[in-house]
Amino acid sequence: MEGKKRKRSEYKRYWSRDGPQKIPRSTKHSRKSSSSKHFAQKTEPLQESSSDLDEHFDEDSTDMPVVSVLMNSYREKEAAHTSEPEMIVNDLPSDVEPHIETECDHNDHTSGEPDMDNSFSEENNLLSVGLCDGDDDQSKPPANDTSFDDEFCCNFNVDDDGCVSEEESSTHSSPARTCDSSPQSDNESSSDSDDEMAIAPQLHLTIQEKIKILLLLATKKRHNLSYSAAENIIDLANVLSHKDENTAFHPTKHIMKRAIELYSFALSEHHVCPDCGVYIGVVGTLSFYCAKCDKTFVTLNNRSDGNMFLYLPMEDQLRALLENCLSEETIIDTRSRKKINQHNYEDLFDGAFYKKYVSAEFLTLNFFIDGVQIGTTTKTSAWPILVSLNELPLHLRRKYLMMASVWLSKKKPKCNEYLKPFVQECSKLQTEGVHYKRNGKNLVQKFKVCVCVSDSVARPLLRNCNQFNGKCGCGLCYHPGIRMAFGRGFIRSYSTHERIYPLRTHEETMFYARQAEQTAVKHIKGIKGQAILSDIPGFDIVKQLDPDSFHCLVNVGKRFAWLWFDEKFHNEPFNISRRLSEVDTRLLKITPTSDVSRFRSLTERSDYRGHEWYHWIMIYSIPCLKKILPNKYLNHWSKLSYALALLMQNSVAKSEVVYANRYLNSFVSEIDNLYGAQHVTFSVHLLTHLTQSVEDFGQPWCHSAFIYEAVNAEIKDLVKSSNGAIFQITKGIQLKVALKKCESEVRHEMNSKEIEYLNRMLTSDISPKPHCSIQNASLLGKPKISVLNPDMLRAMRRAGIVLNETIPHSIYFRCIVNNEIFHSSEYKKAKKQNNSVALLEDNSIFILDSFIVPDSSDMCFALGRFIMEKKQQKLCDTLPPHLKVLKNNPEGTLRAIPISDIVSKLLSFSVNVSETETFRLAFVNVLSMEFLK
Repeated sequence: MEGKKRKRSEYKRYWSRDGPQKIPRSTKHSRKSSSSKHFAQKTEPLQESSSDLDEHFDEDSTDMPVVSVLMNSYREKEAAHTSEPEMIVNDLPSDVEPHIETECDHNDHTSGEPDMDNSFSEENNLLSVGLCDGDDDQSKPPANDTSFDDEFCCNFNVDDDGCVSEEESSTHSSPARTCDSSPQSDNESSSDSDDEMAIAPQLHLTIQEKIKILLLLATKKRHNLSYSAAENIIDLANVLSHKDENTAFHPTKHIMKRAIELYSFALSEHHVCPDCGVYIGVVGTLSFYCAKCDKTFVTLNNRSDGNMFLYLPMEDQLRALLENCLSEETIIDTRSRKKINQHNYEDLFDGAFYKKYVSAEFLTLNFFIDGVQIGTTTKTSAWPILVSLNELPLHLRRKYLMMASVWLSKKKPKCNEYLKPFVQECSKLQTEGVHYKRNGKNLVQKFKVCVCVSDSVARPLLRNCNQFNGKCGCGLCYHPGIRMAFGRGFIRSYSTHERIYPLRTHEETMFYARQAEQTAVKHIKGIKGQAILSDIPGFDIVKQLDPDSFHCLVNVGKRFAWLWFDEKFHNEPFNISRRLSEVDTRLLKITPTSDVSRFRSLTERSDYRGHEWYHWIMIYSIPCLKKILPNKYLNHWSKLSYALALLMQNSVAKSEVVYANRYLNSFVSEIDNLYGAQHVTFSVHLLTHLTQSVEDFGQPWCHSAFIYEAVNAEIKDLVKSSNGAIFQITKGIQLKVALKKCESEVRHEMNSKEIEYLNRMLTSDISPKPHCSIQNASLLGKPKISVLNPDMLRAMRRAGIVLNETIPHSIYFRCIVNNEIFHSSEYKKAKKQNNSVALLEDNSIFILDSFIVPDSSDMCFALGRFIMEKKQQKLCDTLPPHLKVLKNNPEGTLRAIPISDIVSKLLSFSVNVSETETFRLAFVNVLSMEFLK
């Protein structure tokens, strides 16, 4: 393209601690001559011989033929420029490798091909994996730089005359910068790619230095700092502590990245054909060939176009978990674990699938795949594969989530191609297992895939069947769907009209898949062809692709809120848009517990997150709609809340599953007459399959997308620029893994202050520091030392404790019991929260006034008043079991109970449904397991 060439500004090379040496703008020959002279002045004979270099670059490798070319070019240039065969840079610090110039550095680029980086990853044996770093990419391309891609950051930009542009020139021609003469600006997006590709030296750190690195990286992650900011924090700490510069510990960016590399895992870059989407695999050459298209493609162009994904081997991550993070006591023994009721569903292990197909030699994995838009101004989406280990306590399942792969593009991945390396590794984990060491013993652990969790958009891609808006779009049953006119278009309704459709089976689905491929038809009963997941040994393509309750309920909540509050339906009997302000008034007056977020106005419902829709369905909707939504619609809605309350319990009886199924089917079947058949959407239809999912895999919270969606939000936060976003995501995940591995190695050497600081950095929800701990309670805040008033003394005597009236005792107003924070009703600081209502062991409800620790006693008592249920007053015909209607006022007698009698906290509030009628309600938080509280 002809036109005026972009003016190049001068650039810098950092060779030593003496400061930057400016290279004047001139011809390329002059620049090369100047740099050669400068290099000769600063160097002595190299100590690293060509044989040493062979340890890093294998010339005989078939995977990386370009490496041999680069190394041969290096040796030719070395022989031409110096009489000595070996040179070394003396002025470089110990943590920086000397820069190795290759033939690519002196190439005239007359062919117009882009430069290739001369550095390669030692662990991954890949070309240019680390193009961008997650938290440093803040640079912006010049406005007239047409070679810069908006979505991905390539290694180099080349002007029309073949010269490297300003941002990339320092990366291409300079070694890693030193700590003393670093540039002031934190423009790390251009230099990070070269740093990631450089072969870093081995770190020789003491335990104390490793602890400092760990704390520094944890601070970097918590506050989303760049590497330069992290270095400055250490500099500031050294200055404030008046440490000598020669003895002070100064971890450079290079050291921090090397530490992450050592404690993390390798990643590999896999390509797909840009034309047909066929999986190519790992490419170690400048170009690759697609046999299906009979075409050759340039590797760098394919990367910049987004036709690739990064894969992080699960074997390495699982081995790290087994060796460093998990102990034998941490992993749940599913056969001998304690249960509330031996016959109930209490976890995934109680489901029919686990009991039938998972033997004692296996641990099980769930994996999740879904798209997440990385920004509001771009259509680019990330499609990560997240993996969780089931045989862990709930809070650890979230903590030790793994990412196996990530795809980033404006288009959806072809799952049969994208999942190939993942499926191959799952098969290997099932047959060969993971070899690891524990306590000096060599052990093997096998893994089996249990559940694939995804939403209704991704699930058809994984099953290779029609989407929900196509004919026979349900992958669980043979309901064909009914195409109906709706608005200006059409909608597919899953109305049953009292008809029951048979469930699909794995064998039938595979038969239809083979037939569809052999006959080349679009689909047979909704099945288009074979799915790659069926290659995993024993994987049931029907049952193990679970109907995720999270997305299902969120969509149902959105649908009915739209019907009730949107003015489009103002003429319908179920629409209450004219009374939306009344519903909002009730809603905004509610003071929930600290475990449940305060609800926003319904006018902001388009911005509600998933957990807010859960709370609306289960807690807020029925009392807020009482006497506003007509009774027949409210009674119908309460059936959904009733069924979900049964299924979400910690322990679910088989009879309760039967009742829940009855209420869910009744809820779905009545929609035809109440709202119209066009509103029996696919998400509504999935409610009829929830109980089958519970029978196969336990309660919905065992295999919900909720914990994965939280990680999706973290992944979204990792992306700070559209340039190289996929590498920003993987680097963020690698940092998270490195912190866990490094912590497990050095934690036993850390003192209490270091451990406390690390916990603050790694944990988002930190419990308050207790003043003292008695029995199972941790008392918070400074106590009020006072003599007890007569009512308190009488309450203690009723509990069998006689106290001296003149001796002062400790009175507290906050405490932690069973990992829940309780406040007394007299605690005034929490004005928008109510943590003062407790459920006791005998199912009675107690309102807390204060917590008493008698002088010279090791016992703690809760003082308060009982409040009784009001069984005559009902909100609706089908009152959910987790909801209790209480009397408006507690009893007048003050009581004292042992703090150990408290079981859990209740969400309690009052709602004025009319001028003369008020409901005081208490809710058991059945969603605590779902939200891992």
